[in-house]
Amino acid sequence: PVVAETACISCRPLAPNLDKIPARPANPVALLRKLGPNTQNAYTNPAQLGCSSDKIGKMRHQLWLLLLTGFLLRLILSAFGTLELDFNTYLAWSNRLVESGFKNFYQVWSDYLPGYLYILWFLGQLKLLLPFLPTLTLYKLPAILADVFSAYLIFKLVPRRYPLVPLVAAAAYLFNPAIFANSTLWGQTDSLVALTALLWFYLIKTRRRHLAALTLGFDPGKAATALE
Repeated sequence: PVVAETACISCRPLAPNLDKIPARPANPVALLRKLGPNTQNAYTNPAQLGCSSDKIGKMRHQLWLLLLTGFLLRLILSAFGTLELDFNTYLAWSNRLVESGFKNFYQVWSDYLPGYLYILWFLGQLKLLLPFLPTLTLYKLPAILADVFSAYLIFKLVPRRYPLVPLVAAAAYLFNPAIFANSTLWGQTDSLVALTALLWFYLIKTRRRHLAALTLGFDPGKAATALE
């Protein structure tokens, strides 16, 4: 009987040790809310992972130096390599807009949408007020500024898990020979089209959808480019 009782005791399940039961994990969303908005952004935004505040500050300083270098280099070389046929067309459109306005502009040939025409009208008015401004640099300036701002948007769009990647991406665009020649030397307007596309992506990423929709409505390129 003693042996049977011992066997029955050994077969009984052991009572659980309540001290060793792991506690129920806390709700991560509630924890983030409790810690504050800054902590939520740090955990929920993967673009901010892997970069301390010191690294981000250094990256911004390097970015501004990069953008300034690209801008000044473009200004210096803007007097060379102009594609005369297209540039003279832009100049003639600008003069016509200043003299006759927008009402009768499309009575002559033009394959551009009104977006870039507003820029040409502004440049024509500025040339009247400040006639000493160099014509080549003045009319290439919108495309040059579009290059610089596009590089900045690329820096903002690229994730910052690796500190050098956003800077390399911005520099790769800003000093791309094709991009450089198109705006600074030839004086074309493709940089403005690229800028509107990048700005749309940035506004979508930052959840400013209404502004993104307005961005699509402003196309500074040709009618064929807009339809594509």
